[in-house]
Amino acid sequence: MLALAGGLADAGVVSFGATTKNVGASTTQLAVSAGDRVVGVLQATDPPVLGWFDTEDWRDDAVQTALDGLSDARAILAAGDADAPLFLVGGAEGVVVVSVDDSDSPAILTPEPIISLPSGDDAIDALAWDDARGVAYGANSTGDLLHWIPVTGASGAVDSESGWPLSLPFHPTHLATLDAEALLVAGEFEGEARLSVVELDGGTPSEVPLGIDGVTGPITGVGSDDGFGFAVTSGGDLIVVANLADGDDDDATGDDDDSAGDDDDSAGDDDDSAGDDDDSAGDDDDSAGDDDDSASARAPGDWGVQLLSTDEGAVDMIARDGVVYVAVADRLIVIDSTGTTTDTIDLDASPVALAAASSADGYLYATLDGSESVAILDDGPFLTITAADTAVAASGALDITLDADPSPGDGGSCTLSATIDGTIAGDGTAVSLDEDEVLLGATTTVSIPADSLESGTHRLHLFCGSGAEVGRASLTYYLGELEAPQGFTVSVGEGTAIASWTDNDDESVITYDLLFGTVAFEDGDDPGGTNADGTVTSPISVDAPTDSIGEATITHEVANLVNGTTYYFAVAAVDGDGTRGPYSTVVAATPNVTGGIAALSGDPGCTCAYAAREPGSGRAALLPLSFLLLALVRRRRPGVL
Repeated sequence: MLALAGGLADAGVVSFGATTKNVGASTTQLAVSAGDRVVGVLQATDPPVLGWFDTEDWRDDAVQTALDGLSDARAILAAGDADAPLFLVGGAEGVVVVSVDDSDSPAILTPEPIISLPSGDDAIDALAWDDARGVAYGANSTGDLLHWIPVTGASGAVDSESGWPLSLPFHPTHLATLDAEALLVAGEFEGEARLSVVELDGGTPSEVPLGIDGVTGPITGVGSDDGFGFAVTSGGDLIVVANLADGDDDDATGDDDDSAGDDDDSAGDDDDSAGDDDDSAGDDDDSAGDDDDSASARAPGDWGVQLLSTDEGAVDMIARDGVVYVAVADRLIVIDSTGTTTDTIDLDASPVALAAASSADGYLYATLDGSESVAILDDGPFLTITAADTAVAASGALDITLDADPSPGDGGSCTLSATIDGTIAGDGTAVSLDEDEVLLGATTTVSIPADSLESGTHRLHLFCGSGAEVGRASLTYYLGELEAPQGFTVSVGEGTAIASWTDNDDESVITYDLLFGTVAFEDGDDPGGTNADGTVTSPISVDAPTDSIGEATITHEVANLVNGTTYYFAVAAVDGDGTRGPYSTVVAATPNVTGGIAALSGDPGCTCAYAAREPGSGRAALLPLSFLLLALVRRRRPGVL
C-alpha cells in the first residue's frame, strides 16, 4: 500500500471498552489538551459554551465555560504544549483562546478576548496547529481563505506574514497538520469534494491540489499520523495522502529502486556507466555518499493519493500509532496499517466527532448524538473510585474502593500500582502496595498503610494493567493529625457569601484556608475561584482565633460575587508548617437567591424566621455563667500571650 504500509509505524490494534461521561446538551466537536488532562467539548447552545472535564479525576463533574464574543462555535483545537496547554475555539466572529491551568486539580480554564480577522469575514470553520511556529491556521469556508493566526511562538498580527491569507479554489471545511512544512486542507466546490496540500516551506504558502476523482459524498473528517494524511467521506471512502519523496529512497539491498516507486527506469534514469547515481542534470546524492539529505527530504508538490474503502459512510476519523479509527453509524471501525478492518467498537449512540489523547495516555473520546455524553474509550480497564476515606491517621490506612470495568473479552484481574504526586503519566514517587491485584468486573477494596504514604496533603495516582492496556484514577488524601472543621455553613446576600464554621479544638491550627469556585470539587482539590473584580482568589487565608481554642465560631465574608452564579465553598485547617488538613463538607451557595443556606446535597436553601426575644429575657440566667467563664483559665494557641 502507498501510505499505510509504506513507513507508518503500527503500534497494534487494541480492544477498546467504552464508558460515557455526561457533559451537557448539544455536544459537537471536541479536543484533548496537550498533556492529556482536559477534554474540551463544544456545545451548540445559545450562546455556545465550552463543556469540559478533567481526566485526572473521572469523578469530577463536567464544567461549562462561556465563550464570550462568539455567537456560534464551529471548531475546537488543542494547542500549546504540556507546560502551557490551550484550546482554540473558532466561530462566526473569530477565534477565542482558552488557557488551561492544570497545575492543580481540577484544572482551571480561562477564555481570553476574541481574536478578530482582518478580512472582514471573521468566521473560522476549521483549525490546525503548527507547533513548530506557535501559530494556528484557520479556514474560512465562505471566503475560501486560509488564515495565519499567531498564538504563542510568533509575533505580529493575523495574516501579517507574506502570502497570508491564502486564497483557495474551493470552500475549505477541514484542516490537519501533516508535518512542520505542510497542511492537509479539505472542502468542496460545486458539490464535489476537494483535497489539497498547502506547503509552508517556500517562504510563502502554496497550494498543491490532489486528485481524488471517484470519491463519493463530501469529506467529513481529516487527520494525520507520522507525516501521512487521511480523509474520510460520507460515501465510505478513506483517502490516504503521502509525500512520495519523503525519507530515504534506498532500501535494504543498497539500491535506490524498490517496488513502491523507483527513481531509475528505462525512460530516463539517473544512473550512468560509472556506476553512480549522480549526473550533470541533477543528482540525488550528497557528499556523505547516500542518496538522501536534509535539504532534499522531499520534493515540493510530490504527493501521492490512494483511495480505500470504509464500506460505510463516515462522520469523522482520527489516526494514531499507525491505526485509523473511523466513526460510522453507532460505532467505530478500526483499520490497521495494512488497510484491513480489524475491529469495530460499539457505542451507546451515533458518534458526532472524535478526539485522541497522546499515544502515552492512550484514551480516545467521541461525542454522542443526542445523548449529552462523551464516550471514553480506553484499551485497559476503566478504573472508578467509588469510595475512599481520604483523611488518614498516622496509625491508620488509606482505604479505597474501586471498580475495574474490563475491555471487551477481558477477564481475570489487573495489577495495581500507585504513585504520589507527579502526573497522570505515572511519573510520581512509587508507592509500595501490599495488595496489587484488582478483579476485573468486580468491586475491590485496597488498603494502603499510612507508613507507605507521605505525610501532608498529596495526590495519589492509581494504575491498573500492563503495557498499553492500563486504566487510571486518582484522588487527594491527607495524612496527619489535623481534622476537618465542623459546622460549616454559607449564607448569601446581594453579591456576597458569608462562610461560618467552628474553630478546631487543636492548638496546632494557625490559619484556615477558605476555598471557593464555580466548579464542584473534592477533598484536596483547589477550585481556584475568584470574585467578579479579581480582588479575591481561592484559597483565602483566615486567621485562627488566638484564644478560647475550639470555642469560637469563625465567619468570613466573600464580596463582589456574581449574583445568580452558584459557588462552591469548603474550609480546611492549616498548621504552622503550612500543611492543609482535610476539607469540611463542600457547600453550594448562590448569591442573591432567597434563602440562607444551600448544600451540595441539593437543599435549595430556606428563608428562616426566628421568634423575637422579649427585652431582657434570658439575661439573668446568663450572668452567673458569664462570671464562671471569667473565672476559668482560657486556652491559648502557642505563642499567644
